[in-house]
Amino acid sequence: MTAFPWEVEDALREGVRLIDGTAVKKFFIVRQRVAGFEALKVSELLFDSRGRVTPLTEPGSEFEVKCDTVIIAIGSRPDLSFIPGEYALKIIDEKHKTARLIFKDKRYTIPVYICGDCLTGPSTIIEASASGRKMALNIYKDICVEEVKKVSLKDGYRRINEQQVEDSAELRKKIAMEKLSPEQAVSSFEEIGRGYTGDEALSECERCARCNLSL
Repeated sequence: MTAFPWEVEDALREGVRLIDGTAVKKFFIVRQRVAGFEALKVSELLFDSRGRVTPLTEPGSEFEVKCDTVIIAIGSRPDLSFIPGEYALKIIDEKHKTARLIFKDKRYTIPVYICGDCLTGPSTIIEASASGRKMALNIYKDICVEEVKKVSLKDGYRRINEQQVEDSAELRKKIAMEKLSPEQAVSSFEEIGRGYTGDEALSECERCARCNLSL
């Protein structure tokens, strides 16, 4: 499950025990109630030909965890069953997770692209937006071969009359939000983040909207 570093740190401060790099093998049921589960260590996360995660577990690494409640995160994945025939992925941009589908059946000649969660699984909104933007530029280059020479793809989202500026640590600096203490957080159902003041919210919006950065 995708999580920011500060979310992991907050969870640890609240006493949450994180067991990473594992895959559940089976559950233990006693008197029709869950009593624990057996898990294995995961040595590596692989991806199949369609970009789906396939965990590689270590034989003999089984261990048991006692518990009385289990919340199963079923996850979700895009339904790509509408895509005809077999195909392979041709990575276009590894950094931004974009790819093109190469069909084995030569009858399908229309370019089909894939990006974001469809390619990598769950990610953040920022990563998904970056992947979508990069893919849109690639599609534009393929469809408008002549027109693409007239525009600057690197700076296509700059706001009107705003000069492009170099990226810096100061522009990326995030304002820390006031939060409940770990003791308060574990003893109530209140929102942990207390929110920004009006001035702080405006400052964060400006930081988020820095589309004129030369990255």
